[in-house]
Amino acid sequence: LKDGRAHIHTGAGIVAGSVPEKEFEETEHKAAAMRRAIEIAAGLPEAPREAASPAEARSEASA
Repeated sequence: LKDGRAHIHTGAGIVAGSVPEKEFEETEHKAAAMRRAIEIAAGLPEAPREAASPAEARSEASA
C-alpha cells in the first residue's frame, strides 16, 4: 500500500504460442484475486473494476 492505494503487479510468461489478449486476461485474473483479498481484509464491498485495455496497460507499464 502506498498513499492509500494498493499497487498490484502481475505478470505472464510469454512464449512463441502466446496470444497477447489471453495473457492480458490472465494477468487481470491474477490481480482480481489479490484485489478481492484486500477488499475482504479491509471490510469493503466489492469495488467496481477499473480495467485498462491491453494497449493501455502496456502504455502504463512502459511509462
